[in-house]
Amino acid sequence: MSRLADLTKSQTARDLQDLSAQRQENCLHMMAGNPYRLTTRSFLLLLFLYIQFFHGLGQIGLVGPDEPRYAQVAREMMLSGDYITPRLYGQPWFEKPVLYYWLAAQCYSVMGVSEVAARLPAALCAVILIFAVFMIGWKWQSRRCGLVAALMLASSPMCITLGRAASMDMLLTTALTLSLGGFYFGFFTPNERNVSARFPNYGPLWPLLYVSYFFLAVALLAKGPVSLILFGLILAVFFVLQPGSVSFRKLRLAQGALLFLAIALPWHFLCYRANGWVFIHEFLLQHNLARYATDRFQHSQPFWFFIAVIAVGFLPWTIHFGAACVQFLKNLRNVRRDKFESNELFFWAWAIVPLVFFSFSRSKLPGYILPIFPAISLLTASCWEGSLNNAFQPSVLSKFHRVEVLQSILMTAAGLGVLVWGNKLNLEIGPLLTPLGLLIAGTGCVGLVLALAGRYRAVGVSYLAGSALMVLFITHQVFPRIDGIESSRRLASVLKYEEFQGEPVFVYGVPRRVAYGLSFYLNSETRIIYSLSEISTPKTKYFYLLTPLSSDSKELLRRFRVEKQIPYPPQRVWKLCFNDAATSQ
Repeated sequence: MSRLADLTKSQTARDLQDLSAQRQENCLHMMAGNPYRLTTRSFLLLLFLYIQFFHGLGQIGLVGPDEPRYAQVAREMMLSGDYITPRLYGQPWFEKPVLYYWLAAQCYSVMGVSEVAARLPAALCAVILIFAVFMIGWKWQSRRCGLVAALMLASSPMCITLGRAASMDMLLTTALTLSLGGFYFGFFTPNERNVSARFPNYGPLWPLLYVSYFFLAVALLAKGPVSLILFGLILAVFFVLQPGSVSFRKLRLAQGALLFLAIALPWHFLCYRANGWVFIHEFLLQHNLARYATDRFQHSQPFWFFIAVIAVGFLPWTIHFGAACVQFLKNLRNVRRDKFESNELFFWAWAIVPLVFFSFSRSKLPGYILPIFPAISLLTASCWEGSLNNAFQPSVLSKFHRVEVLQSILMTAAGLGVLVWGNKLNLEIGPLLTPLGLLIAGTGCVGLVLALAGRYRAVGVSYLAGSALMVLFITHQVFPRIDGIESSRRLASVLKYEEFQGEPVFVYGVPRRVAYGLSFYLNSETRIIYSLSEISTPKTKYFYLLTPLSSDSKELLRRFRVEKQIPYPPQRVWKLCFNDAATSQ
C-alpha cells in the first residue's frame, strides 16, 4: 500500500507539472493570437533595453584611464587607415587586441568622434548578449526561463555599467557567451520535461559547433588568450565531472581548429610581421602573463574580491542567486544519484571556473568577472522558474516566499544605508544620495509588499522598473554633477576657450586619468611628469601645466613666466613660458 501511495503521489506531481507546462503553452498561444498584447510587451522590452544601454551614453565624458586611451587608439586607427597596428599618440600600443578598435573606428567613421560612438560597440554587444542568454535559456528550460534570465542580466549593475563603457569586457563576454552557447546548442539535448515549452528544434544542432569555434576566435580578438583559457577550462571541468559524456569525434575538433585559426590567426600574424618580437613581448608576456601572475599594474585585491563584486553587481537578484547556490550544494552530494542534469552542470562549470581562475590572479579588476554573469543569470532564472512550477508543493512555495521577502528586505536596507551613511561621505553627489537612496528603498518596499501578498512575478517587474528608473536618475542627475570631476571633457573645453592651439600640455601631481582624458579631448598627447625639471624647452612659445590647486608655486614661479592661471578645482591650469634666465641656464 505504501508503494502504491508513493506511485500515486509521483503520478500526481507529474500531472501537475504537465498541467503547468500546458498552461504556459496556452499562454504563449494566447499571446500569439493577441497581436496588440504581444506588440505592447515587445515595445516595453525594447524600451527597457534602450534605457539600460543606450539612453544618455554621452551624458558623461570618457572616464578613468582606460576609456579615453581605447577611444584615442580607435581614432588614430581610423585617421591613419592602419587597421593592423594599434597606436597611441603615434606609437604602437599592444595592451589589448584589435576588435574594439575596429568596431569603434567604424562607429567614428559613421557618427563622428564622440563618447556615444566610442561606447556604442559595448552597448550593441550588450543587447546581443541579452538575446543570446534568452535563446540559451529557452533551449535549456523554457521561453519564460530564457526571458527571465535575460531580464535579470539586463537589470544587473555590472552588465549595465560595462555595457555603457568604452572597453573590451563586454565584447569578450558577448563573444565568449556566443561561443559557449554555440557549443551548448550543438552538443546538448534538452531535458524531457516540459517538452512542449522547449525550443522548437528539439535535440542537438551540431552545425552550431562551428559557430562556437567562430566566436571563440572573435573572443580571442576581443581580449586575448584569456578567452581561450576560460573556454578550455570550462569544457575540461565539465567533461571531467561527466565522464563518458563526450565523444571527441562529436566535437569536430579538426574542422573547428581550422575555422578558429582562419579567423584569429591573420591579425596576429600581420601584426607580428609589422612589429616583430615587441608585439609578442608586450602583448602576450607583459599584458597577459605578467598581468595575471604579478601585481605589476597595481590592481591587487583580496582573494574574495570577486565574490563581493558578484554580490553587488547582481543586485537586485543576489538572494535569488544565493538560493540557487544553496540548491547546488545540496545536489552536489547526490551527483552519482542523477540529481544533476548535464545541462545544469555545464552552466555551473561556466559560473565557477572563471571565478576560481580570476580569484588566483594577482591583478583583479571588477570587469574581469563579467563573463560569468550570463551563467549565473541562467542558473538563477532556472531556480526561479522551478520554484514557480512547483509552487503546488508547500515546502517549495515556503522557501521561495522567504527568498522573495529576503531579497526585498536587502533592497530596502541598501536604500536606507545610502540614506544614512551616504550624506556622511564628502562626495560631490552628496545632495543626490537622498533621492537615490529613496528610490532604492522604495523599490525594495514595493517588492516586499508584493512578496508578502504572494505576487511573485510582480516583484520581478517592480525590480525591473526600479532598475530602469535608477539608470534614468543616474544618467540625468548624477552624471552631469560629476562630469567635471571624473571626466576631462570640461577641462579640455577650458583650455580650448583659452585659445589652446596644440601647445604642449604637462600634468604634475594630478591623477593619470586626467592626463589620458585631456589627450583624447585635445587630440594631443598630454605628458605626465614627476618633477618640474622634466619640462624641456618646448618648440612653441607657450605651454600648459596642470597641477593640484594646493600645490606650492614657488619653484614654478622661479622657473617659468606665468601668462595666465585658471583655477579649475581640484586642479589649476597654468599657461606658461620659460623665463629668459632659466632658459639660458
